Amino acid sequence: MGTARFRQAVLKGKSKVDRLFASGTYISAPHISARVFNTCNVESGPPALYQIRFVLFVSRKAGKATRRNRIRRVLREVIDPVLVDLQGCYDLALFPGRRFAELDPAERERAFRGLLRKAKVLSDHT
Repeated sequence: MGTARFRQAVLKGKSKVDRLFASGTYISAPHISARVFNTCNVESGPPALYQIRFVLFVSRKAGKATRRNRIRRVLREVIDPVLVDLQGCYDLALFPGRRFAELDPAERERAFRGLLRKAKVLSDHT
């Protein structure tokens, strides 16, 4: 599965999540949307291992717990290999759609990379 890098890039702390929702920008792509907040000028101190931090939200409308957990698992697998291509310092709240787990793996990655390009977190050459 390989989600070790993702686990190091998880956004933790209620205050940080609240700040993301209060000041973040909403971005949408097919099958996935996000709130993005640039933290470069806000946080001081030594740079973290990952400047890009994620938090995942899957609506109960997506189905029962087993289906929601599968959507989370699939999304973590999509995020993990992309982490090395990310730049800047951002917090992201990701909202996958109900059908995200049913997409072809290449289509999932294409949708996620498109979302990151819209957020200007991923460079255009990757």
